[in-house]
This record gives sequence, C-alpha cells and structure tokens, in this order.
Amino acid sequence: MALHANRNDRRPCIELSATMVTLMLVLLAIQLGWQYVGTGLDQDTVSQQLETRSKQPVSSQVADRIAPIRHDPPPLESAPIPGELFAYLRIPVFSTQWRLPVQEGVSTQVLDNLGAGHYTNTALPGQKGNSAYAGHATVTDLGTINRLPSHAEIIVETSTAWYIYQVVQGQVVQDTNTSVISPEAIKTERGLTLTTCWPMLSLTPTHQRYVLHAAYEGWIAKTDGMPESLANTHLTSTDQVVRTVHQISRQIQVPFTGILAICFFIMWMIADTIAWMLWHHHKSLPKQHYNLFSWIWWLQAGPPACNGWKLVFSRIIRIGLYILLFTAITFACWHWWCPYVASNINMFSSPHPLIK
Repeated sequence: MALHANRNDRRPCIELSATMVTLMLVLLAIQLGWQYVGTGLDQDTVSQQLETRSKQPVSSQVADRIAPIRHDPPPLESAPIPGELFAYLRIPVFSTQWRLPVQEGVSTQVLDNLGAGHYTNTALPGQKGNSAYAGHATVTDLGTINRLPSHAEIIVETSTAWYIYQVVQGQVVQDTNTSVISPEAIKTERGLTLTTCWPMLSLTPTHQRYVLHAAYEGWIAKTDGMPESLANTHLTSTDQVVRTVHQISRQIQVPFTGILAICFFIMWMIADTIAWMLWHHHKSLPKQHYNLFSWIWWLQAGPPACNGWKLVFSRIIRIGLYILLFTAITFACWHWWCPYVASNINMFSSPHPLIK
C-alpha cells in the first residue's frame, strides 16, 4: 500500500520530466528544420523589400506566352550597385515557382538575405565570360544544386530578359580554389557558375565548395514572352497552391510562414469542431495529468475508441487532427520563435540571421 502511494507521489515529477525532455527534442527538431528549410519560405517577403530599393525592379510585367530562344547578341545589362537586387535565378527542374533573388556581391550580409550573391568582377547575365554566383547550402538556397542533371536549365531573370543556361558539370573543390569562377573555368564564350558550401547538412564550418558550371544557350526578351519551361502550362497542383499563398501573403503583407500557420490552425479548428459536433467525444484524462502532449491529444475530437475497425477509425481521425495542429504550431514557431532563438543563442545561429 505504501509502495503504491509512493509511486503516485512520484508520478507528477516523472510526467513533467518526460514532457520537458520530449518538448526540448521537438523544439530542437523544429529549430533545425527552420534553419535548413523554413528560412527560405519567407524569401518572397524579403525579395519584395529588396526590390523596393532597386534601381529597376526585376518583377516587371511579362507577356503571358511562350517565346522562342534567341541566339543573337543579348542586350547589355547595366552594372548593379553593391547589395542591389538585380536578378532572380530560376531552376525549372525544382519548380516553376522556384526563384532565388540575386544581389550584387557575396558578403555575408548579402547571402543572409535569403538569396544568392553575384561575384563582383565576373560577367553579368548573358555577357561574355563566367557569370558566377554564391549561395548558402540550405534546401531553399543552393544546397541541392548537386542533384541537377546534365542539361538541366538554369535561367537568370532580369528586368528586361531571360538568360538560359544548361548544366554541364559539377565538382567539389576546396574553398581556396578561386579559379572555378574565372572565365577559363567554363570553357565556353559565355557561361554560368554556381557555388555553395559542401556538404549541405554540415553542423561545423566546412572548407569545401560544390561548384556547378553551365553553358549559355540563348536569351528571351520579356516583351516577347517567357521560356517554355516556366510557362503556366507546367504548373503543378503544388505550384498553384504555393503561388496562391504567395499572392495572399503579398496582399495582406504577412510572411509565408505566418500565412501557413494561420491556414493550418484554421483548418484544424474547422475539422476539430466538425468532429466534435458529429461525435461529442474527447478522450478522457485522469484527474491529475501532467503530460502536455496528452492534453494536446485530448483536444482532438473523434468517435469513441472501441475495438476492431472502430478503434482504427478513431485513431485515424485523431492522428489527422493532431498532425494539422502540430503543423500549425511548427509554422508558427518558424515565423515567430525560431528567428528569435537564432538571434540570441549562438549554437542555433542560422544561415539567415537577418530575418526578423
């Protein structure tokens, strides 16, 4: 009897300890996910802010039609000032909606602005020589360029034209090897080079770089239309959803992660309310319960958990609701909590510490 009472006395401490350890692990996973994926989701918001300071905004009106590639001499691009957003990198293999803002220069301040930097003194897009760019090794920057197949298109969009390149080869070099951005490295009259840290998920400073070379194919004037690989006919369902969320984000001036957090929370509220109206049932909790995750599970309404297929059905409903709520919490952390942690705790510093 005394032993049973002693166990009951220790139960709150055990449950609280387990909850704290689990919560720390979950927050760590969310923080790492934000560092390598979540940071780039707010890229569109940062790009808009940068474009307002540009001499000539890149996102100009484009004719809604496919235009053939031209092989005559391309137009001369005006030289951007340091830090100016003057182009976007587009890689259709990743997505028709994928685009990486390009600023002049490769300083840490430039690369931390959710985009790529153009190596000063290398060729501008479409011009003779090696047009070279650097970017962080995250999923939403240049961290996955090693997966690009041979002949995959890399398109540089400026305010007036599209410049089309095709992948030739990639290689891993030491960070001291600057010859990879020289004109001789591309072995063609006009070419493009992308560089990023290697490997992508390194938790310590790396002294290697992944370098991707591409050969120039031609150009398209924006007044003529757009490249066939970026046309709306190639939009997938995911692309359409992403484009819609970005449009909402711009209209109400809330970053992408904030919009996703709100959307998933609304979806959870609606689904959980419908489940409660149908079954009026929550899983009962003991009178004294100290496990945070059990309380969150209790919030998910669903049919009574009986035996057999009814138990399976009840679990599926509750797990689906749990995932919706946890997804909303994750995006909310990515938008509000993770940037604060990265700015104040060195061990969680992000490749994009300037994001607020």
